[in-house]
Amino acid sequence: MTEFDKVIPPGGAGKVTAAIHTTSFKGPISKSVTVTTNDPDHRNFILTLKATVAIPIEILPGENVSFLGRYDALKPQELTLKASDGKPFDITSAKPADPAYGVAIEPILEAGMTAKRTPGTVASGSSQYKVTISPPKDPKVGRITSTVDLATTHPKTPAIALRITGNVMGDITFAPQTVLLMGGAKATAEQKQSRILVQNPTGTTFKVLEVTANNPALKSSFETVEPGREYEVVVKYDGPPLTTALNGLVTIRTSDARQPTVEIPVWCRADPAPRAASPVPTAAQPTALPVKVTPAPPSKSP
Repeated sequence: MTEFDKVIPPGGAGKVTAAIHTTSFKGPISKSVTVTTNDPDHRNFILTLKATVAIPIEILPGENVSFLGRYDALKPQELTLKASDGKPFDITSAKPADPAYGVAIEPILEAGMTAKRTPGTVASGSSQYKVTISPPKDPKVGRITSTVDLATTHPKTPAIALRITGNVMGDITFAPQTVLLMGGAKATAEQKQSRILVQNPTGTTFKVLEVTANNPALKSSFETVEPGREYEVVVKYDGPPLTTALNGLVTIRTSDARQPTVEIPVWCRADPAPRAASPVPTAAQPTALPVKVTPAPPSKSP
């Protein structure tokens, strides 16, 4: 955000005020402001703003916790909370939005210190804490989005929100993970459709019961490759020629108790815009040059 004096008299001085919202920054940052004037000698010049954004409580490696992998192989994730000024603070509560996630907090103590928790707190008496977030014992298969809210006694950071994201895989696998199609006027039949291989090579056998799409322009069907183990799903764009991108979702309903549905994003784009031909400037075009041909002299007979 900038404010500036629009008119500066000859020999006078003007002021440019620039502000940076530092909410999403930490550590050293550098931003620039380009000033444009009608001064023939100084049409443009750049002002540089430099700052160091201090975070009252630093979260390492970050405030995002990610769980990726099979439902039976997810591991607890650890974070460290550290007061930048080195002063102790307490954590008074830790509440996961989904109670299936476990949250454990313990102080990180320096050599010779002993832990003594203050009544009414989750953890106390330290400037650093280890936060361990454990996945549910029986996690649902699919994408994860949740949070853990911490309350502290730190005067500058009374609340901390930790974000939980990820993708939990089950016994059923599928590829590709995202369907990409073309639906423009020039798209071929092959470009308008894609095939998805849905498999469970080692676990309990399953069946694909139904395949649906959330957009009527997307047609879906499936066929059995190997009963109980492998199926092929076909997704096709079957609408009018696209002029803008279309985003959809294909849902595969299965007989698997842990994975009753499989959702696959579909992105269908129009034909790419043709590139404009770049005319060659007249001066750069080659010109025909006259060629002088000199006939060879006749050969003399001996």
